[in-house]
Amino acid sequence: MKTLHLLRHAKASRDDPSGADHDRPLADRGRADAPRIAERMARAGVRPDLVAVSSARRARETWDLAAPVLTPGRVAVVPGLYLCGINDLLAYVRAFSEEVGQVLIVGHNPDLEDLALHLASDASDPADLARMAEKFPTGAWADLRLRVDRWAEAGRGCATLARFLRPRDLTG
Repeated sequence: MKTLHLLRHAKASRDDPSGADHDRPLADRGRADAPRIAERMARAGVRPDLVAVSSARRARETWDLAAPVLTPGRVAVVPGLYLCGINDLLAYVRAFSEEVGQVLIVGHNPDLEDLALHLASDASDPADLARMAEKFPTGAWADLRLRVDRWAEAGRGCATLARFLRPRDLTG
């Protein structure tokens, strides 16, 4: 079974003097939330064979804070993941090597939300699916279990949303 984890970058600062969206750093809340969500992911058994991170500063900083507890096999910073749209993101997923079983993408909305809703089937937990459809906030994590043998077969309704977790869902 293929597993796709989608992690939206943590809360970003709106006060970047450069004004460039790509270069916005994490806000204090984002720097606090990223390791907390990563710890929960690690406790749930997330051990990605591949981590694909958007080249945007806030996504890279999110990964840097998550990395110490997630021990990935390989990490790639992928400029094409920055606000690429669902079609390009789905094409990226479909191109993964078949040796890769578990992937984590650290990216942006609306792309991650659109992809998660496209892949998730009605067999998913209704409460998690409803919360995800309502909003995929910064720092949120979607755990999708694909019911396909090959990444190239990923498509509408091929996955079960195993869990959807937002930073505000964390306790302690």
